[in-house]
Amino acid sequence: MTSFICTLSIFVALMSTVYSIKCQQGWSINSKTICSTIEVECSGSCITYSDNCYVDNVYRPSIRKGCETNQDLCNITVSIKTDNGVEARVPTQCCETDSCNQEHTFQTPQEDVPANPPLQCPSCYNNDSTVECVSNKKVTCSEGQGQCLNYVGKVQLADGSVHNMSYKGCITTGGCLLGFAVLPGSKQLKCNILECTPAVPKSDLQ
Repeated sequence: MTSFICTLSIFVALMSTVYSIKCQQGWSINSKTICSTIEVECSGSCITYSDNCYVDNVYRPSIRKGCETNQDLCNITVSIKTDNGVEARVPTQCCETDSCNQEHTFQTPQEDVPANPPLQCPSCYNNDSTVECVSNKKVTCSEGQGQCLNYVGKVQLADGSVHNMSYKGCITTGGCLLGFAVLPGSKQLKCNILECTPAVPKSDLQ
């Protein structure tokens, strides 16, 4: 994935009858298209995640569709960035009519732009570790990335492989509060550490 909550619990207070819609659900790894989906009953919105993920500098796209009750996850782009071969940018699309996400296609984020004013975070990455990686580098954050991420956990990558992974780098401001739901094209199996701290002005880390 402490101050960055490992398990995101969403409590929904229902004031009236639950509004229900039908959404398409599916997940394709190492692909920008979904071969097949199923129709499921949802409360909230239908959502599509376009995972533009690099691990060990290898591009690993994946696309997921399903239900979402947390509107904070809708129509945003969450990103992480290290200086060690790990980067992810994940745009989401939401809609509120039956099977509306059936027409959603894979989204490629806009070109990466450096944060202004310049911010930096400690950066490291280890794909076979159950403890914090040791940072000996700094990474310059991109626009919208105002926090530093420290993550340790077991994840399944978009190629299906499972890794005990630890990394540090920049993350979209507020991304920590969203949990692992929109982090790289992967599925979290276990969370050991998931925390965020404010990014530091670049001049302070020289």
